[in-house]
Amino acid sequence: MSVLTAVEKKITTPLTDSAGKVQDAAEKDRKEAEQKATSPATATGATQDGDELTKSLLKAAGKVGLAAIAAIGGFAGVVTLTGSALLWERFDQAGIAAEQALGKVDQGQRVIFGAEALMVAVLIAAAAVILIWAFDSNATVTPLSVAVMVALVGIGVFFACVEHVGAIWIIVSAVFGGVLAFAALVVADKTAGQFVPFAAAVVVATGFFNLLLFFLTTERHVPVTPAAVLQPDGTSFAGYFVAEGSENVTLAIPTGHRNDTVLREIPKGDGTNVGIGHAVDRDDAKPKLDQVLAELRDAPAKKPSD
Repeated sequence: MSVLTAVEKKITTPLTDSAGKVQDAAEKDRKEAEQKATSPATATGATQDGDELTKSLLKAAGKVGLAAIAAIGGFAGVVTLTGSALLWERFDQAGIAAEQALGKVDQGQRVIFGAEALMVAVLIAAAAVILIWAFDSNATVTPLSVAVMVALVGIGVFFACVEHVGAIWIIVSAVFGGVLAFAALVVADKTAGQFVPFAAAVVVATGFFNLLLFFLTTERHVPVTPAAVLQPDGTSFAGYFVAEGSENVTLAIPTGHRNDTVLREIPKGDGTNVGIGHAVDRDDAKPKLDQVLAELRDAPAKKPSD
């Protein structure tokens, strides 16, 4: 028994020692990993990485937000400028002091007028862009893109012919539309593979072409809006509508001398009735003034507020 015991001890002792050493090494590695994970340097590094990521995200979001604000502000500015220019032209052609009349029109009304003028052009341009994109999303110069641009110019020239703007202006509109179409195709060629620049060029070109056609038709047809104001004491005014605010109505009152008018700012007190008709050609406006005023007199009187 003593011999067997000695042999067993001699065999198991090295195995036990080795197992203990392995266990001690594993425990040491575990403690070092825990210390490393909870050390201030590691925590600080993780915090710094998180801060850098947050800053990067905020910076990217800021750039996107600024770009969106700039785009919206730029578009609103273009619409406002368009509305102002078209109103100025319309007032001037109607014999109304354009500069003074435009000063009475607030920015909201200018935006609305500009948006109405550009709406048709934007819809036509959007249809053209969708058609091109459906067959060529890479925005390259293809027979289809050329045909679409030629068609856009053709639509504008046809409209000019229908409005009888005159042979010279029809030629001018055709040349101007051709230059804009060529410029849009140049953008497509220079930015091949990027559809957004070409789409933007088509929309801008269509907008400018539409503005030219608007000015040409305004030269031939001068629209005015008959309006009348009836005050509680029976005083009445009839003229062409210019603007309306919370406290005043501005009318262009015909003087009876050719197409001259005088601006009149009329207070809107309690019981004041305002009648605004539909836009008509300047040559047909005089009878409409009397009609709007007669309808206003026949309407129930507005009771003054307490």
